[in-house]
Amino acid sequence: MIHAVVQVFNTVSVQDYLEICFQVCLENETVQLTVLHLCAAHMLKLITVKLSKMECKKETKQFFLYCFALLLNATRFDQILSISRCISYVFSSKYDTEGSKKHLSSLKDAIETQSAEKMEVSSTDEAQGLGDFENMSKSISKSSPFFAPIEDAINQAQEEAEKESLAENSGPQNKYFCTSLLDVILHYAGTVPLWSGIMLKTTGKSRDSNAVVENWFRTTKSVILGSKLHRRPGDFLQVQHEFVVGRVKGMSLVKKRAPATTPTNKDMQKTEGPETLALSQEEQWKKRTPRKKKSKYFSSPPPVKKVHASSNTKKLYKSSTHPLLENKKQSCPQWGGKAVLGQRTITMTNTCSIDNLLYTMHLAIKNKPGIKNELQKLSRCDKWISTLLHVHNLFEKEEWAQGKAVWLNKIGRFKGSTWDAFGSEEDMITCRLEFLQSTEVLQACFNPACPTAQRRYNSIDIVCEDFTKLQADVDKWANNIMIQLPCKRGVEPCTEQKRTPQHTFVHGLPCLLLMSILHKNPLTENQHPTALPHMIEILGGKYEPVAITYHLGAQNHFVGFHKLDKDKSWHLYDGLQESKKEGRDDIPISIKSSQKKLATGCQVGHIVMVRASN
Repeated sequence: MIHAVVQVFNTVSVQDYLEICFQVCLENETVQLTVLHLCAAHMLKLITVKLSKMECKKETKQFFLYCFALLLNATRFDQILSISRCISYVFSSKYDTEGSKKHLSSLKDAIETQSAEKMEVSSTDEAQGLGDFENMSKSISKSSPFFAPIEDAINQAQEEAEKESLAENSGPQNKYFCTSLLDVILHYAGTVPLWSGIMLKTTGKSRDSNAVVENWFRTTKSVILGSKLHRRPGDFLQVQHEFVVGRVKGMSLVKKRAPATTPTNKDMQKTEGPETLALSQEEQWKKRTPRKKKSKYFSSPPPVKKVHASSNTKKLYKSSTHPLLENKKQSCPQWGGKAVLGQRTITMTNTCSIDNLLYTMHLAIKNKPGIKNELQKLSRCDKWISTLLHVHNLFEKEEWAQGKAVWLNKIGRFKGSTWDAFGSEEDMITCRLEFLQSTEVLQACFNPACPTAQRRYNSIDIVCEDFTKLQADVDKWANNIMIQLPCKRGVEPCTEQKRTPQHTFVHGLPCLLLMSILHKNPLTENQHPTALPHMIEILGGKYEPVAITYHLGAQNHFVGFHKLDKDKSWHLYDGLQESKKEGRDDIPISIKSSQKKLATGCQVGHIVMVRASN
C-alpha cells in the first residue's frame, strides 16, 4: 500500500521518495512534495509488539520505548543521529561507566522535557551523514540513504562503549544493557522520514496520528449504527446530529466547570504542545454544607386527605380526555403538540414536516369514497398503511397530537420526552408509503436469448417548471427512463438494442398517491395550486390533484393547500398559525392571498393524488 500511495501522490517510487527526503534534510530545502507519514500510535504499537518478543527486563523495554518516542518526535536528521548514538552507547555499555552515565543523563533530560534540542551532534556524526550508501543491498531499508548514517552512528557508539567497559572491567552492572534492542532501530532506520517528524517540521508538528478518525469510526459503529446496519440516511443523520450536539454541549459544560488555575513552570513543561481537551479535565464538585432543616426532596410528603368526588365531578372526568392532552378540541392539527404514549408524555416540535401530508391524506380518506376500504385491504400487506389508518381514526376523533405521535413513534428514531421532527417530507412521509407508489421497469433485449433486467423505483419524482405542462412531464417520466444501448449480456454478448417499456405500479393502481415535484428555477404563478390540472393520467390510471405542499424558504416551514372541503375551493392549512391564534388554520384562500403567501424562495413539495372513480 505504501508503494501505491507514494506512486499516486508523488508519481515516484518509494526509493526515489526516500532519496528526495534525504536531500531535503541535508540541504534544508523545501520542495513541492506530498508527505507520507505513518500514524505515531500504530508505530509505537508495532515497537511494543517487537519488544515483547525480546528477552530483557521489563524496565529496560519501557525505557527503550521512551527513547524510541524521542526518535518519533525528532524534527531534524541530526537529532536522529544524536539520539541513536546515545541509545547505542547506553544499551551497549555492560558497566556504569562515565560515558554511559553521561549519555543516560542526556536521554532522561530529553524524555522529561520532551525535546531533543539540547542534544548536540558531534563532528563525526556529520561526517558519517554524507557517507557512501550506494553499495547497500537493494532492499528498501538498507538501500535507503538514511540507513548508512544511522548504522555508522550506532556502530561507532557501540565500539566506544565496549572499549570503555573493557577498560574498567569491574564496577556496578548497567541495568539497561541489552544490545539486541539496537536491532529494532536498525530495522526501521531506512524508513525514518515515514515515521519520524523530520518531514513534518514545515507543518509545525512532530508526529501525526489517525486515532481521532478511528475513534470516530468506533463511535459510528457502536453508538450511531448500533446493531442496525441497514439504516435510512435520514435516521442515520438524525442520530449522528444528536450525538454531535450532545458532545459539544458536554465539552462546553466541562469548560464552564473547570476552575481557573495558574499553571506552574513544571506543569507548563509537561503540557507543552497541543491544548488539553476539555473532556479530559477532572470535574470539580464542591462539598455541600450540612443544613439544619431537611430538604423537601428527602423528607416524606404530608399525608393527603381523601376527597370524595361529587356527581358533577364524576361526569366531568368521564367526558374529558386524558388530562395531559389538550382539553379543547381543534378543527385541524396544530404545529407541535403534546401526546401520551403509555406512561410517557411526549412534547413534539417542528412537526410541519408531517402535519400537511397527514392532514390532507386524512381529508382524502374521509371525503373520497372507497379509499378507506381499499387501504384496509392493503394494510394486511404493509405496516405503514396500517399506521396511516390508525392516524386517520385518531384524527377522526380530533386527537391530532396523539395521531402525530403514533406516526413519529413508528419511525423509531425519537427518544426522550421531547421529539423534534425537523426534517423533510420525503424522509418523514413519502419513503414510508413506498408500498403505494413503488414502480418497476422491465428492460428486455430484442434478442430473446438475453435475460431480462428489472429496476424498481420507490417514489415518483417529476421535474416540472410549469403545472400547465405537468401531464407532459409525467409522460416523459413514464416513457423515457433508460438510454437505448446495446445489450452486452449473456455468455456471448449480443449487439442488439434494449427495449424499455414504461413504468408499471408494482401493487396495481393505488387509490392514493404522493408525487414529488422537482424544479430548479424560482417559483412562478404557473406553479401555484390554482394552476394544477383537474385530472392527470399516470401509468394507465386517472388521478385528481387534491392537495399540494410548499416549503417556505425564508421561514423554513411547510404549508399545505387542499380542495377537499365541501365547497371544492382551495384552502390554506398552516398549523403554525393555528398554534398562534385559533381559527387561522384551515381557511379558504384567494388567488391574491396564495400569491402573497408563496413569495420568493419557496419550493414545491408534494402533490397528493386521488384516483378518480370509474
